[in-house]
Amino acid sequence: LRGPLEDPAVPKCAQNGKYDVTLLAQTCGIDVAPLAFDTMVAHYVLHPTGRRHGLDAMALEVLSVQKIPTTDVIGKGKDQVTMAEVAIPVVAEYACEDADVTWRLRGIFDQQLDESGNRALFETLEMPLVPVLTTMERNGIRLLPEPLAALSKEAGQSLEGLTDEIHRIAGHDFNIASTQQLQVVLYEELTVHEQCGFKPRKTKTGFSTDAAALDAMAEHPLCAALLEHRGLAKLKSTYLDPLPLLINPRTGRLHTSFSQVSAATGRLASSDPNLQNIPIRTEMGARIREAFVAEDGWRL
Repeated sequence: LRGPLEDPAVPKCAQNGKYDVTLLAQTCGIDVAPLAFDTMVAHYVLHPTGRRHGLDAMALEVLSVQKIPTTDVIGKGKDQVTMAEVAIPVVAEYACEDADVTWRLRGIFDQQLDESGNRALFETLEMPLVPVLTTMERNGIRLLPEPLAALSKEAGQSLEGLTDEIHRIAGHDFNIASTQQLQVVLYEELTVHEQCGFKPRKTKTGFSTDAAALDAMAEHPLCAALLEHRGLAKLKSTYLDPLPLLINPRTGRLHTSFSQVSAATGRLASSDPNLQNIPIRTEMGARIREAFVAEDGWRL
């Protein structure tokens, strides 16, 4: 397949082509060129406020075709296997259906791009962005694990100190993560809401202990300490501890996945991990960002 896939005179069409292009490059050393039409991107351009740009959903919506569910091929739960373990005729039918549906959708979307006046947007902005994102994903970003490990240790010590402070203010030990125990301390034992002139919102399990409620009573030292504890615990569990584990051992870098079809506004979305929401407004957040660095001789 290398010949036609790498031949720039042979335009390629795919559904979520960024994934296939990346996989072919990593596993086979094949550089696909050009990716001329992506049905997922075309559907997004035509329906930017829509949420369903997957092949199964589009096949049903546009072609009235119910595609073979992936679980029918590889199973599910404890009985699930990999595609490599499925009989070739079964995989062939599944894969050929994917290609057939993609090609049929291409013809329809191609015509609709002209009819809707979105041809220029698709060809000059959205499709040229695909190889840019592909390169960004493959390159990844360098992350220094050592500073994050030190920050995680520091955060752990701070959390212990905050826990002691919260228990001291409450007058006894309790499980900070327990909503019910926190309700008792806040609203029954200390009546913080009355001291702060706050009318709490009732939930199914009692008065609310969410961030909005604690914010409204932040003048009380217990609520202030609880907010600080929650913020620090989230930083530790979301960034400090997991990010170093996601560094690819082959590249030594962190690799995210960028989606250009997630928001009607046109902004990108980042996932696995989300690198677009690394905090910066707090001191700890800024220190987390400092662990993201350029290679020697380069700069971000």
